[in-house]
Amino acid sequence: KKYTHIHTGQQQVPWTGNHDCSALSYVLWKRKDGWLPKEHEHNKMMQLYNLPIELVLQECIMAGLALGLLLAMHESLDMAGLGKPGPRLWRRGISAGLLLWLLAMVLGNFVALAYKVLAQAFHLQAELARLTTVDRRTDISKVISATHAPAQFWAVVLIGTFLVPVAEELLFRGLIYRVVARYRNETWAVAVSSLVFAVAHGGPIRFVTLLVLGTVLGITRRKTGSVWQGMIMHMTLNGIMFLAMYAAQNLLK
Repeated sequence: KKYTHIHTGQQQVPWTGNHDCSALSYVLWKRKDGWLPKEHEHNKMMQLYNLPIELVLQECIMAGLALGLLLAMHESLDMAGLGKPGPRLWRRGISAGLLLWLLAMVLGNFVALAYKVLAQAFHLQAELARLTTVDRRTDISKVISATHAPAQFWAVVLIGTFLVPVAEELLFRGLIYRVVARYRNETWAVAVSSLVFAVAHGGPIRFVTLLVLGTVLGITRRKTGSVWQGMIMHMTLNGIMFLAMYAAQNLLK
């Protein structure tokens, strides 16, 4: 599809990406130059806001449902994992989050290498390529690649670093953990919440890594008696992953 100039009738292939200017500034410039109809400018501006708004609504609904159901169980805040945070929460959480990120990197690379070796040994390269494609569909990089402007990108980073860990910890190490612990025991709670965490994030290649990370967060929930330290660890992990992804896509080009 080509755009037709409003006054001259000249045609031009639409812009598909430019790292020197944001999509919004490009659209406004082309509108001023007479290339784009006004309604296209409005649609593009709406796209810039839609992704962050959708993410915020999704995570707020998840956190609200998890918190509401936890409180509906008529347990104390301590039993629900929502008691008063312990001392040096941020220092401990960030330190443990750094170690969790290192674990994720080492284990993720090891699992990927193991899959590759097994695929070559049993001639399953095509199957591995298919699984890798499925894995990428659920990867966080898919959300990042859907951003069209720096403001939208950093909005998604802030949401993914702070809001997403809050919602997920309330759901997996809060609600699911507490329900299983109430009717079975805390060992079962760690196992089930970790399994659901790994499955919910999808991706067959990353399943083992996510299962281990979920187990570490579940054990942290059991040891500390609350979701707060695991929440800080999760925030640290996501924040480093976002920054590493930004560096890989921009600074290392």
